[in-house]
Amino acid sequence: MNQETKTVDRMLIKEQVDSLRDGKVVGYTCTACDKDSITPIVRCPECGSGDITTKIFASTGTILTYTIQRVASELFINDVPYAWIIVQLDDGGPRVTGWIPYVSKPEDVAVGDKVKITTSYKPGFMFEKS
Repeated sequence: MNQETKTVDRMLIKEQVDSLRDGKVVGYTCTACDKDSITPIVRCPECGSGDITTKIFASTGTILTYTIQRVASELFINDVPYAWIIVQLDDGGPRVTGWIPYVSKPEDVAVGDKVKITTSYKPGFMFEKS
């Protein structure tokens, strides 16, 4: 990876983090093949095209699966237990992973629950049930 690519990656990540603070899920789409991505990309992983544009995805979705974390990394050590979830966004965008705080038992969350992204002081996507 050259320095120019690293600079572009940092700019894309900053744009994404700033938008998430405003409650927007910013991703990317390839105009050549319509491949969507949440991960910042400068080339399409499907077709190799460099025609990538920014796209706003839905901030709501449905839980596909989850696990309850009782032991966490240092960054989340004060937040356990919480649910780590995989969500299908409502607009058919890419699946995303994130967390729901204050989940301590399976009765607190279920596959099929509707969730929405909320602002967080932690990195990544934090959800709440909607």
